Amino acid sequence: MVNGKSSYMIRREYWEHVKNMLWGNHFWSPSYCVVSCGGASLDIVKQYIANQNTPPSDRAVKTSIALSKKKT
Repeated sequence: MVNGKSSYMIRREYWEHVKNMLWGNHFWSPSYCVVSCGGASLDIVKQYIANQNTPPSDRAVKTSIALSKKKT
């Protein structure tokens, strides 16, 4: 479970910063999410999910930073 591991790591590293921002004592709300993939094939969706654990490339990070600076 990704949320459990993420919660553990965030609590361990940043507890003093996040302890007042929780839902009760939880990071994640007990809700669910429904998402459309716009007609992408199942293989493309699987590839997207598999790549969620892959860090972004340096180029992607630089592009993201540049785009966020344009918005402000």
